[in-house]
Order: sequence, then structure tokens, then C-alpha cells
Amino acid sequence: MLTIPPLPTYTHKDMAAAALPKQQHVVVYDKSSTTDGHGIRFRTDYPVPTTPGRKQVLVRVHAAGLNPVDFKMPSVPVLGWMRRGKPIGYDFSGEVIRMGRGLAQQEEATGSGSIGLGDAVYGRCNGSVAEYVVVDVSSLARKPGRLSHEQAAALPTAGLSGLQALREGGMQKGARVLVIGASGGCGHLGVQMAKAMGAARVVGICSAANAKLARDCGADRVIAYDDPLNSSSSSSSSNSNNDVDVGVGGGDSVEESNNSAIAEALAEESEPFDLIYDTVASADACDHSYEAEVRPMLRNGCTYVMLNGGASDWRRRLTRAAIGYNAERKHTHLVIAATRAEDLKKMATMADEGTLNPIIQQVIDTENVSEAFAFLKSRRVKGKLVVRTVRCPRSDV
Repeated sequence: MLTIPPLPTYTHKDMAAAALPKQQHVVVYDKSSTTDGHGIRFRTDYPVPTTPGRKQVLVRVHAAGLNPVDFKMPSVPVLGWMRRGKPIGYDFSGEVIRMGRGLAQQEEATGSGSIGLGDAVYGRCNGSVAEYVVVDVSSLARKPGRLSHEQAAALPTAGLSGLQALREGGMQKGARVLVIGASGGCGHLGVQMAKAMGAARVVGICSAANAKLARDCGADRVIAYDDPLNSSSSSSSSNSNNDVDVGVGGGDSVEESNNSAIAEALAEESEPFDLIYDTVASADACDHSYEAEVRPMLRNGCTYVMLNGGASDWRRRLTRAAIGYNAERKHTHLVIAATRAEDLKKMATMADEGTLNPIIQQVIDTENVSEAFAFLKSRRVKGKLVVRTVRCPRSDV
């Protein structure tokens, strides 16, 4: 188990008086950049924010988690344009070094034990791949004490997506859950959360090479879609209650995925699924849609939950968000993860209890984020990629 040394005690005056650099290292969206082909640029001269608002804190970032949305953002209408020149990333873990006046006064007056100076925190904000960020206090929570900053930074977006997908999909204790993309960032946490929330059986779909990871996260059965040899050898796991089934083909692409083998493997299940959590489908042709093969195994009246989808699904979902009318397809729900402090606290509790363990494939330095983007685009990441943003690690945190 990882242990984190106790944090020192700071006063508001101590932190407020601490000198901050005027510039910081960040990675920004830059469409004109031709150095890496990913539309991002490493900068060493980005201004450091110094004054948080009344309900905000200034966080010294230790690590930032990366997600597929980070490389997809430039192509998103309107939002992509708004992010030009701004730092990339949403997930972070770090320490509070300044507090908005309203929060500081409340803490001094009440000693409420809420977020305070020197606290290790994690959460979401715009532009997390930076050394310093200003964050709304409603978008963060205390970092799980059991996790390192790198591990905590891997949680927010993927964890919130899984937690809210299962909740909005009607997850109940004793449910049977299918997780598509069970070894990816959202999928491996979704498997763990489903188990922690009382699922009776969790089946995962992922590549044969990643089947062991999915089983280690708690999947009762893994359907490998691509490599029969690896699938067969991985079935020799010491846990005889975990099954691995075989797909046929040679890779992750749509053309090489064997749909009929997946449908046949699912047909062997003794009962339908009460919830399907799809972390793979999107409008991108590189992301295969399994819906046609797996939906027949969804119990009547239950929900197919997606993290992404085609243009039609997005139009329907945004209509629902805008006017409250449910225009989504019947028994289908596209999740738009919301950043809520109470959900971050719930995930922190799960992590401290040992039921939520983010898996990190690689920790990358800020100046090498372009390599991480290439890796994300390959769709071959096991778990999460995390950026180490702090240049001079402190000995007291």
C-alpha cells in the first residue's frame, strides 16, 4: 500500500504571502503547431494565476490525468475554438496553496474542516496540464490518502463517468453488467465500480492482451475479441471462476473485429444483462460500435449507457439537456459526466477502502505530452496515462 507523509500545517497568511513564479510550464492547444502533428505546444512562459475567486482555490498541480477528450477537443464545434491557446487537460491532483477570500474567512471563522490551505486535493478544471490552476471548490475534494498524486489524477473524468453511468443506468445490487472496453481508462474503473456497487456478475469486452487486467479489476468473465492464442493462454489464471472467451481476428480496428464471435460468446450467458456500459462507441470510425452485437443481450426495459456516440445520439442528448425533453433512443442514455464534489468524495472513499484502484500505464513529463497524445490515439492504452507536472517535488508532500 502506498503511504503519503502527513502534510504540514499552513496558515492563510503563510500561503498568501508565499511568492509565486510569474510564469509556468504548460501544454496548450495550438492549431498552428507543426512540431508534433497533434495541435499542441509546450510552453514555459504561460502566466501563473495568482488570485482565486471567493469560492475558488489556487492549486499547485502535481499530476494531471489525460483522457481521449483532450486530443478530440480541437475538433469539437465551438468548444474547440474556445480552447485555442489555452492549456489542455481536465483532471488534476495537487495541493491548495491559496484560498479565495470567502473560503478563507469561512474557515477561520468556523474551523469547519472543509478544504483548507496545504490540503492535498484532486478534481477537475479547465487546463490541468499546468503547474498552477484555479479551481472552483465545488469541483474538487480531498485526495484519497491511500493514493499517490499520480493515481488520484487518473480518477476524476474516468471515475465520474463510470459512477454516473452506472447510477443513471439504474445499477442495482445483484445486477448483471456488461462493460465494453473493460481495460481502458473508463472501462477498468467501471468494472471496479460495478463490483463495489454490488453487481452479481460483470462481463468485460477487451483485447486478449488486456484480458488479465480486466479480470484483475474484478470482471467475472472476459470476452477477448482479437487474439485466440493470447485469449487461450490467459485462461490459465489461478482464479478458476474467471472465464476468458475467444474472438477471432488480428487487431483492434473495425475491419478486424469478429462481430459474430462476440455475439456467440454473449449468447452463452445464462441470463440477459441488466445494464450495458459502452466506453468505446463514438462517431470516430476508429472506434468500433458493438451495439448491434450486444444489445440483444440486454434485459427488456433496461438501459444501454454510452460515454460517446454518433451525431444523432449527441443531438438527442443535447436536446434533453437543453429543454428537459427526453429525445434519446428508447432504453438508451448518453452520459455527460458532471463534476460534483460529492461524487469525488464518494470515489475517494472507495479508493481509501481499496475497492477503487486506478491503473496507470505510464507517467509522462509535461514536455513529452505529444507522445502521450499519439499513444491515446492508438487506442492501445491500458488504464490511464498521467502527466507529472511538478518540476521540483517537495519533500513535505
